[in-house]
Amino acid sequence: AEVRRVALLLRAVCLLNEAGEQALEQVSACLEQWLEVAGAPEATGDVEERLAAWRTGGGGGADSAVAQGLLHLLHGREAAIGAFAAAVAAPEDASPSSCFGADGRLAVRWNMLGAVLASRGRPADALAVYDEALALQPNYPRALTNRGLALQAGEELTAAAGSWTAAAGLLPTWACTETFAMLAKAVEDNPAMAEAAEQRSLPRLRELLGEAAEVPQRTAGDRAEVLGRLKLLA
Repeated sequence: AEVRRVALLLRAVCLLNEAGEQALEQVSACLEQWLEVAGAPEATGDVEERLAAWRTGGGGGADSAVAQGLLHLLHGREAAIGAFAAAVAAPEDASPSSCFGADGRLAVRWNMLGAVLASRGRPADALAVYDEALALQPNYPRALTNRGLALQAGEELTAAAGSWTAAAGLLPTWACTETFAMLAKAVEDNPAMAEAAEQRSLPRLRELLGEAAEVPQRTAGDRAEVLGRLKLLA
């Protein structure tokens, strides 16, 4: 049951991006099953009403906040930001049945929150959030890739190229195609960097980009302080 509970929530996250026009239907159905396995109290109404009732009663921790955030995203609601911020703020749940509650998964929660902020046109806040993820887990390719996108949105192209170079250095060769495509676009006005990107020469890119290609090293901030400073919690 514990493995199934984790697998169902992970599947709901994947379906958000993979199910296309049927995303709402499929994510909702998946979360219905997850609620049953997770032991959410019986309640009337659809999956969203049942999930809201569970969360209002303090149930589900980070996992239920993520689940609620998925539904808000599918409906295009700004409330998605608050839900994923609540997931970051949730207390640790180290039980094997929790998908995102363990402290070791906090970087993932920060990264998800950053992606939501970026999708809502808040790249500067997303960047601050990705930096929190990387403070906890410096060798996190997805957070580095997303950080590059936030920097690109702020027209910091050299810094974006550096973040993508760092990400590419952590990924297997077969998984770098999209990363190098973004990198090449960012440095297209610099002939030396453009050539290095085309050749996928990470040593040369690191040489040219210098500190910009280094994984940021910093101490993670206090969650409540960071969320409060960014005005992400009610």
